[in-house]
Amino acid sequence: MLTVLLDYLGSRVNYSVYDGWWFQSDNPFWRLLANLLFLNELWFNSIRPFSNGPYWSLGYEFWYYVLFAGAYYLRGSSRLMLVVFVCLLVGPKILLLFPIWLMGVWVYFVVNRCTISIRVGWVLVLSSIVAYFVFRLGGYPDALLKWTIEVLGKSFVEDRLKWSKYFLSSYVVGIIITVHFIGIATISRQLESLLTYFERPIRFLAGFTFALYLFHYPCLQFFAAVFSSVLDLKLRTGLVLGGTIVVIWILGMVTERRKGDVRRWVLLIGDIIFQKITARKPE
Repeated sequence: MLTVLLDYLGSRVNYSVYDGWWFQSDNPFWRLLANLLFLNELWFNSIRPFSNGPYWSLGYEFWYYVLFAGAYYLRGSSRLMLVVFVCLLVGPKILLLFPIWLMGVWVYFVVNRCTISIRVGWVLVLSSIVAYFVFRLGGYPDALLKWTIEVLGKSFVEDRLKWSKYFLSSYVVGIIITVHFIGIATISRQLESLLTYFERPIRFLAGFTFALYLFHYPCLQFFAAVFSSVLDLKLRTGLVLGGTIVVIWILGMVTERRKGDVRRWVLLIGDIIFQKITARKPE
């Protein structure tokens, strides 16, 4: 809703800001419906929700949660049927990045179940940082993409894989981040006194991370259009960033930071519905 509203207003203030590949508005009803239902990235499609490019990842992650829920909670033939059905529904492009999402699941279980020494934790943290900089500065992402194009063909990689075309680099970065997270969780025990001192501001600001990800792009586009007449580049940049931060702050306070309340309401409603369904009529 925010994307549609801001894109509509911003494109009428200054359409030139939206005149590029990053803004796709044809077939608006289908484009909106596909993204609302997380159908935007099935198989080889990539239906961008107007200016909000970062939204693409939700079209991947939603189905990862469905796959995980089916595989983890169901049993027998129902589990197999759901997993196979979802795999056939989403297609290879989404499944290609599923192992990276599973790395995060693995980190969760490792951190909660395994005991790693502080010394090993520091080794994991420092080595992962070094590995990441070597990987990025060494030009390996471009080299892996070039090799992928040579093997699979440029048209297939660019036109079919879309956001998944960097899957080899994503695997490498995923492993590095996995190692880093495990190391950070380990050494946090040693840094507990320092982290506790900053706990409240860290938790407060962390409560806006998803809102920041989800809202930032349409806000940046909108304020870039609104302040396009400001000639001073530094002032215009400050106004665009400042306006974006204010909107994210306001929206985050009534969306992401209220997710605990939403969770309690959903559980309460679900419990009421479950009790009514399972209630037996008196004999």
